[in-house]
Amino acid sequence: MEVSNIERRVSERIPSSIAVRFTYNRLLDSLYYGTVDNISRNGMLVRTGTCFPNHTNITLFIYKDRILMVNAKVKRVIKADGFYRAMGIEVTEPSEEYLDFIDGLTNK
Repeated sequence: MEVSNIERRVSERIPSSIAVRFTYNRLLDSLYYGTVDNISRNGMLVRTGTCFPNHTNITLFIYKDRILMVNAKVKRVIKADGFYRAMGIEVTEPSEEYLDFIDGLTNK
């Protein structure tokens, strides 16, 4: 029996429209832009015009009340209309600050 993505998720996804910048291999001279469509304690979906291959380690910078730096890995890329449009992201090292940020979104 196959398990769907929703059933595999450990924590609930929260709808959002959070601006994010990201880079790979911590190269700050190459920042890319995106929008977080949904987010959880373990991951997020980032809509962007620049997608990286599966298993790429990336660093995200979430711009909300403060800048949060999040270490993550690309788990899947989403193609629509012949173009890669979004990346499913796994947060690999969630900091207390990141987890507090997520908890604050669920309490609103």
